[in-house]
Amino acid sequence: HTNDDFQYVVGKIKTGAQPWGAAWEFLEQNQYTQLNENWTTDAPEILLRNSSGGNFKVAREPGLAAYYLALRWRIAEGLGEEDAYKYADKAVKILDNWSTVCKAIQVENTNDHYALVTGFDGHRFAQAAEVMRDYQPWVDNGGFSKFQTWLKNVVAGPATYFISQKTDPYWSWGGWEVPNVAIMLAIGIVCDDQDMVNEAINYYKHGPSSGCIQHLVVALHQDPAGLGEGYCLGQADESGRDQDHAGLSMATLAPMCQAAYNIGEDLYGIKANDSFTTEDGRVYNRYPKYAEYGDVNLTLAFFEYYAKFNCDPIEAVDMPFTYWETRHGQQNEISYQGRGHFYAGYEMIYSHYKHVKGVSAPYSKKFAEKYRPATSIHPFEYDNDFPGIGTLMFYKGE
Repeated sequence: HTNDDFQYVVGKIKTGAQPWGAAWEFLEQNQYTQLNENWTTDAPEILLRNSSGGNFKVAREPGLAAYYLALRWRIAEGLGEEDAYKYADKAVKILDNWSTVCKAIQVENTNDHYALVTGFDGHRFAQAAEVMRDYQPWVDNGGFSKFQTWLKNVVAGPATYFISQKTDPYWSWGGWEVPNVAIMLAIGIVCDDQDMVNEAINYYKHGPSSGCIQHLVVALHQDPAGLGEGYCLGQADESGRDQDHAGLSMATLAPMCQAAYNIGEDLYGIKANDSFTTEDGRVYNRYPKYAEYGDVNLTLAFFEYYAKFNCDPIEAVDMPFTYWETRHGQQNEISYQGRGHFYAGYEMIYSHYKHVKGVSAPYSKKFAEKYRPATSIHPFEYDNDFPGIGTLMFYKGE
């Protein structure tokens, strides 16, 4: 989030505008933003996730609480609430607990499940820290610097190792790789580490496996319903596996694109016919297999394909599908398993394409509208693994 984001939200709440008012009220009343001792002493020394289980779930709620408390602090401060600092104090208490107690995410070379900890749990903590870096008492007492070190050593280390091992889309899934590319970008931003930022951006643009947009999207299709224009639907590498896993990529790619855009990198806008120029002046297509599709937006096409199929799980829709194969087997048609699962992100997706780029995103629009606003009727926009608050922080009106 940028300072402009917070100023916009505060202005809407001050005037009583909806749906921001209802979303803010729900954030105030939510269990994660209450001033108690919950989640302030939960950190284990070693965080573990493997195919047999592990203790990784202990990281889920502290990360959510730290992020939502950070939002409540920034907005309450903007509204002039005298006790706003109390929410900041609890947020940093949670973060300090983790940077002090948790020494490692256990990496097992025979099991990649640790990468789900770095990609999902790490992301919540990084989002909280990026907001809380503006809380001067935490900066002054060294807490922020200590947390930066924790993010780089405990979270980014395993994430970069995981990505370095992924060199072939046949052997990978976007739902694992995209979250780790995203956490590398997030930590690079929080830690002012330009090399890590560059590594994440370059992997999304040029990487050899499914964390790269040209391998995450395995086929482009026209919309049989005619609502979208041209080749506007991007089939994902896991669309034929199940929708739960296909959605993992979406839920982490959306905040990754937003974070990148906030620092001047437009991952939202990657086109099928993008090109690059070498030092000797030669021009090459960045994605040769998609160059014939012209200026089709690959990232948007990916978002739209998932939204079209999952917005209404009982609607009969004609979904184009291209055969795809991985080490796990053949995908001959889109999978109905997990259909209808809503992940966070569509409010920011629709807002960007509508209000920043001025382009049509009809299925993202439908998905965002379905879960607006974040109230007790439509509680937040998050799965347990992903922060949401899309209505409050990203809705910019029609």
